[in-house]
Amino acid sequence: MSHFETNPKALKDLLSQINMGELALPNFQRDFVWDPGATEELIESIMRKYPAGSLLFLKHDGTGFDVREFEGAPKLSSKSSASYLVLDGQQRMTSLYQAFFGKGDHRFFLDLKVLGDSEDIEEAVWHETTVRCERQKLSTIAVQAERLICPLEVLMGRKGGFHAWVDEIMEQRTEKGEEAREIRNELREVHEKWIVPILDYHFPVITLASSTPLSAVCKMFETLNRRGVKLGPFELLMARAFASQVSLRDLWDKALVDYPVLEDYKIDPYYLLQVVSLLKAHTIKRADVLNLSASIITDNWEKSVHGLGRSLEFLRKELGILSAELIPYNTMLVPLAAMWTELEEMKGPQVGASREKLSQWFWASVFSQAYEKGPSSRAVSDYKELVTWIVENGLEPRALRGISFSPAMFFEVTPKQRALYRGTIALAISSGALDFHKAEKLTFDYLESNKVDDHHLFPQNFLKGKKVPEARVNCVLNRTLIDKVTNIRISDKAPSKYVNEMVKDLGEDKVKKIFSSHVISFESLKKDDFEEFLAVRSKELFGELQKKLNRSVPETAPVIEEEDDTFDEEDSSPRDRVDQSLVNVHPEKFLEDQPKWVDQHFQKLTKELQSINPEIWWKLKKRSLSFFSPSKHFLTVRISKNGLRMTAFTRGKSIPGVEPIIQKDRGGELWGRFSLGKEDDFKKVMDTLRFSLTQMEEALRAGEATAWWAKSRDKKVA
Repeated sequence: MSHFETNPKALKDLLSQINMGELALPNFQRDFVWDPGATEELIESIMRKYPAGSLLFLKHDGTGFDVREFEGAPKLSSKSSASYLVLDGQQRMTSLYQAFFGKGDHRFFLDLKVLGDSEDIEEAVWHETTVRCERQKLSTIAVQAERLICPLEVLMGRKGGFHAWVDEIMEQRTEKGEEAREIRNELREVHEKWIVPILDYHFPVITLASSTPLSAVCKMFETLNRRGVKLGPFELLMARAFASQVSLRDLWDKALVDYPVLEDYKIDPYYLLQVVSLLKAHTIKRADVLNLSASIITDNWEKSVHGLGRSLEFLRKELGILSAELIPYNTMLVPLAAMWTELEEMKGPQVGASREKLSQWFWASVFSQAYEKGPSSRAVSDYKELVTWIVENGLEPRALRGISFSPAMFFEVTPKQRALYRGTIALAISSGALDFHKAEKLTFDYLESNKVDDHHLFPQNFLKGKKVPEARVNCVLNRTLIDKVTNIRISDKAPSKYVNEMVKDLGEDKVKKIFSSHVISFESLKKDDFEEFLAVRSKELFGELQKKLNRSVPETAPVIEEEDDTFDEEDSSPRDRVDQSLVNVHPEKFLEDQPKWVDQHFQKLTKELQSINPEIWWKLKKRSLSFFSPSKHFLTVRISKNGLRMTAFTRGKSIPGVEPIIQKDRGGELWGRFSLGKEDDFKKVMDTLRFSLTQMEEALRAGEATAWWAKSRDKKVA
């Protein structure tokens, strides 16, 4: 007689069972530990209809185990009230229950505008803490209506669901008549394409009979949870490759033996797969990496391992990246490793020159914050540009062509600005920094054995009472790598005092040499003048950066017209890489059901814009057109029976007739909406667009963000 049965169960039914106490947990289950980012990924997989694993339940007859409710769910009425216990799937079920019932410390949202316009699921699904939700009033219908953001709890945890919510928000919006019907139609399309799959999603469920021996249940639970890590791309490909009699686990274990530096820097094997994908297919997107065949992986594995291992040794020995905690951007390792495979073909002086070029690219990429936005697409383009520059002796990478920085920026860099902070610490020690305690050269091994970490040069307690802002106290100029013994010695002393103690032990010449090796002025530190010390060190670090780049670095951002780097990595490219069938094509499919005057307005608009600058062009999108100045996207036009609805770059300026956009990120406020209708003054609209172009050019010259998503999900800044 079988002790289990298998059948699929709808997600909405499972979450309802949790809410009603019919589905619970055995008390020995660990606590909920998933971070909100993992929950986002799971929701995105469900929206894409991807499998998200099976669940293992135990039919519960009220005996055997103590039970408890899911975290955030209502208290169980009794210990015997639950009909089923979850043995495998607790983290997934808890995260989904909290997301779809509005429980826990975070709230999850769908950006319906993004789903309708770009269908970019990763951008459309996002979360905020409950505190920030309260502060931003995200739970109010007014804000949801204005921004077209739908709380996930609407779908399953609120009476009436999505359609009732749409009725509520449409009462709040200003559109009437045809415009309102158009919005409802768009929301209906979003519902059919993206909401219905969530409501219809089913998990495969294996249910053990209540008669299953407790010893067997415990053994299964122990086996299922032994590793305690979620399945990542490497594990997925490992399983697929195993079917082709290829053991990725064995290959990875051998790589760690051959290149211990991989383990030293805590490298995720997924980065190796990205190197393979970059070399073979010129892409490192997750979907493309997951499509790698076992044969492609094995054919490119050894050189990818070698390239990554040698790259890490290069970072350690020559660029001051002495530990994993000092790597500014992990994604930078991928083009660097791929490029290193090209260097293996070089000989003689060319090798040294190539390493110097890689060094320049590294520092320029870090201090231009190139990998803050679109890191995957940036890695691919950087690899191509590095090959052009180093192998073919062609044009420099754009990171070098467009580098600008100001010494004043160092004052603003704290540990919160992770990449710049790490890059600055590495810059300070990259020329052979010495340990404060013994004047020995800092190395990876030295850091590991002597507990060296970054600490304050002017101690926090010393600066207390001097009315120094906390951000200034913690800025990178006031920090460097200091061993634990010296840090204890520094304590809360004035710099002049602990410097004199060091001089007494080591001699003035050696102490000066130590501080100089960290780009620290011995004389300015001894003065106990905090502001003077910061000013001196900022200039010296800026000078060090210019040495590394072997050039004078402008302190204002130049306009870079060769590339367009404001778009999301999924489908972004400048005009010369856009499918030409989509460029400047008359949008007949948009206009076929529209009044003739709408087409005439569109024709006149494009003619006027190109008379301003003949290089202005446009690209068709699913429901709109994106217009580009010679360097950046500055206008989106949606075509409707009421005319042309425009979203244009305003740089946050107040413009008559233009409604500012308030988005969840820091970019929406830079844009505004207005319309060109049948009776509207065409000249007024064109004046607005001319102003928009002027503001775009000024923003680019100032190095300011121009992208729609200036910041989204804490992972990109444009």
